[in-house]
Amino acid sequence: VYDAALLPVDAAANARAPAFALRPSRPNPSRGAVAFAAELPQAGRLSVDVLDVAGRRVATVYDGVAAAGVRALAWDGRGASGAEAGAGLFFVRARFGGEMRVARVVLAR
Repeated sequence: VYDAALLPVDAAANARAPAFALRPSRPNPSRGAVAFAAELPQAGRLSVDVLDVAGRRVATVYDGVAAAGVRALAWDGRGASGAEAGAGLFFVRARFGGEMRVARVVLAR
């Protein structure tokens, strides 16, 4: 249901990231899938979830160990059941090394 595969990222962008960061999602707003990237300064456990405005987890995009550099990810706009998420505001929450970053995503169905 969720596309957590590495998407193409240029070699310069995949060089060692200086700090943990979550790049903005694209496109935003979106009518379907959105892509975003997490920049990781070192290898470690990365957890990326999509939350609704009430803070409920809609989808888990990635949960595992990731190498240092830029990890490209995508959310297909669907919930855990496989049904399309409704239109509205969502938050992509990335957790790594005791830190958390959040980005907003708007689905316009």
